[in-house]
Amino acid sequence: MTPNEDAALRRTLRELRTELRETQTKFAERLHVTLATTHRWETVRAPSGTALLGCARIAHEAGRLDLEHKFLLAVLEAIEEGFDVTPDVWQRLADVAAERRLADIAGPRHSFLSTRDADTSTIVEKPAK
Repeated sequence: MTPNEDAALRRTLRELRTELRETQTKFAERLHVTLATTHRWETVRAPSGTALLGCARIAHEAGRLDLEHKFLLAVLEAIEEGFDVTPDVWQRLADVAAERRLADIAGPRHSFLSTRDADTSTIVEKPAK
């Protein structure tokens, strides 16, 4: 992630939190992180991995699909840059893919996304390195 992309993602996080009219403390509780972590995400370094998925979920629940898409695209960018994705992150991506057609959100640039058997157990496959 470039410095400009990191700054944009930090602004997106702050926009979501302020739209929800939550303090950093309340937002931290919602994401199950510390106040210091939330503060760092807004001022120093944007969240990554599972935290981005949590932010995407909160944005979706708030009806801010534009912000949800930004968080999801950040996850996909991190994966393309070699972010070591844990099984729980892959499962969360699979759940999002099943619910909100993640491949449509990501567009053709993220062609490594594939889903199978969407009616029973959606699988998002990890890209070959």
